[in-house]
Amino acid sequence: MRHTSVVQDNLRPSLAGHVNPREENHGDQQTGALGVEVYKDIARPSAQAVGDTLGSVAQLVLRPLQFLVDKGHAGLDRLFESVDRRLVDVPIDQRVEPAAYVAGPLLLSAALVADQTELREMYAKLLASAINVRTATDIHPSFVGIISQLTADEAKLVAAFTSRSIFPGVRLSISPNGFGEASNAANTVRVIDPWFSTITSPTNFTYPERLGSYVNNVVRLGLVHEGTWTSDRLVNGSLTECAESAAQLMNDPRFGGLGTNDERARIEGEVRIVLGDFELRPMEWLNTKFWWVELTDFGKRFVTACVDAPI
Repeated sequence: MRHTSVVQDNLRPSLAGHVNPREENHGDQQTGALGVEVYKDIARPSAQAVGDTLGSVAQLVLRPLQFLVDKGHAGLDRLFESVDRRLVDVPIDQRVEPAAYVAGPLLLSAALVADQTELREMYAKLLASAINVRTATDIHPSFVGIISQLTADEAKLVAAFTSRSIFPGVRLSISPNGFGEASNAANTVRVIDPWFSTITSPTNFTYPERLGSYVNNVVRLGLVHEGTWTSDRLVNGSLTECAESAAQLMNDPRFGGLGTNDERARIEGEVRIVLGDFELRPMEWLNTKFWWVELTDFGKRFVTACVDAPI
């Protein structure tokens, strides 16, 4: 049974002239969904004016769109329920009509990711922020488009920044001498893990091996920026010494580390797992190239408007 949503009440003025996808209309010609009517209107002239054959092709082409409309209804129901929960403590007089340039594309985009919880919840938080008078003016027009360019794992990555604005990492590789990776031919360097980072700790990536591409994408979107040390830290020693060196670097508060003994021990343990049971050969050195990712000012606005907490 459908319930009356406070979100729908706020959306009606913003989407004036459009049929609300959650309202049922029992008229003879109405379907209750704008998308369904559009698709039917497209299909009818194809069949009538051009003939049965072309009409059949049109129906075949439009069938997936009909499926998306049906699926979108269920997804929008869940979206509105999520928004309603976020507005429970917002007084009625502090709820405003969301900007059409936010609400319109948001509803269309959210309907397409109805089964992806991470992205749907981002859309829900953004819509709730657009309705709350205290946060509505902080919404940037590009926020909807940014969410549409994130994968579920990348949404988890962005959500990790609700607890910290910066995460350190290291590129772990082995060089055949006491010089940094850049000073050696590429075919002489063994890369162990180019994207080892504490970002993976508060998240649960489906594809953790894709962290590098995830970081590249959120950098491209302007949410974070990446920095690196210009020089490598080289260690020639045992597995323990190598792990200790990487942990010390990543735990340094000057570079986004937490600076606690527990955090250092945790990082050291994770580095040991990555390094496995390897032993440095004579004259080999472990390189720990330090890097970090940090929220931009724009990214902080996005996280505030679109993210609740680590997903």
